[in-house]
Amino acid sequence: MAEANTSDKFAQVRGFQVDIDSAGGKDHDVAWEHVSGGEMIIEVTDTTVGSDKFHTHSPGHKTVGEITLRGKMTDQRAALCAWINETVKGRPRPRTVTVTEIIQAQGDQVPRPGRTATYFDCVITGYRFPELNASNQTGNMIEEVRIQALRVDCR
Repeated sequence: MAEANTSDKFAQVRGFQVDIDSAGGKDHDVAWEHVSGGEMIIEVTDTTVGSDKFHTHSPGHKTVGEITLRGKMTDQRAALCAWINETVKGRPRPRTVTVTEIIQAQGDQVPRPGRTATYFDCVITGYRFPELNASNQTGNMIEEVRIQALRVDCR
């Protein structure tokens, strides 16, 4: 067993990569700065769906929370732009979105992929265009995309 002070098994998350599938393949985007949500929600109480006489009971029903991505606006998000344009034109095609941690172990020179969450049948539920502000000293324009997935697979 290795000593704690000499072990290279301690790893830190150094960022994440977001992949959005599209007709032209996948867009590998590492410019997002914040991702939140996307948790699996499981109903454990007797709930009903519908308001007519045919109430459907669905204990154990699973849903996925909304995913929010925030980061600097870049010109490298071709798959996201195509997805937004299709949605605006009334042709919202569900996509698969994969979020992968980028981790770096102590002593490693090159980061490597960590845990992955794959969200299936996603639709865009909101987009916030960056605020145009003359007092912005950093020059970074932050955009936000909200995505709703139907199901998730975490590995």
